[in-house]
Amino acid sequence: MDSTAWSTLVLVGRSLPAVCGRTGVVRGLRLALSEVWFDLRHHTDTRMEPPRHEGTNPLVFAEVVAHLPSTARRGRFLDFGAGKGRALLLAASDGFTAVTGVEREGDLCRVAVANAARRQRRFPGATVEVCHGDVLDFAVPDDVSVGFFFNPFGPDVLEIVIGRILDSLGRAPRPFHVVYLHPRHAELFLGAGFTLLYAQGMDGLILRHGR
Repeated sequence: MDSTAWSTLVLVGRSLPAVCGRTGVVRGLRLALSEVWFDLRHHTDTRMEPPRHEGTNPLVFAEVVAHLPSTARRGRFLDFGAGKGRALLLAASDGFTAVTGVEREGDLCRVAVANAARRQRRFPGATVEVCHGDVLDFAVPDDVSVGFFFNPFGPDVLEIVIGRILDSLGRAPRPFHVVYLHPRHAELFLGAGFTLLYAQGMDGLILRHGR
């Protein structure tokens, strides 16, 4: 086992009692296994670095994204706050052919770029790109069909980002879905005209704007 996998195993092991306390033992073990197995399988480094970085759990991602309509995968998947890029790799494996992430922290962005390149060599069917920058300076491309959030921002920043999404929808009207994991500020989307399509407790939800 390499150092990345060992580090992931140690961090997951430390958090396991708390996770099992919230979710139950069986569910907690399944979540932990999906964390450890991801980097081993893909030869990537998406391990957590508490408290500033925690990657999207692959099991939770799969469970929630399964409720997206298939037509949503025809457009671009955009991760707001991509971290080390795990959600980008998961989206590329889920049928999205155009995947983009925005990440402000330079060191996390460099890891995400390396992870994307490694995945691209093995699975060239999807284009995965990582943009280094602040989401507050980022204009949402008009081909994005799914915006992904793993609770990356407080309400002030999120409200601005929602405004950028609405700007894009004003330029190019289209159905737009939001996958929001650990959704602490879902009311901001609802107040901006999004409707709830699916909810899985505090794991995540899907919201939709447009028909």
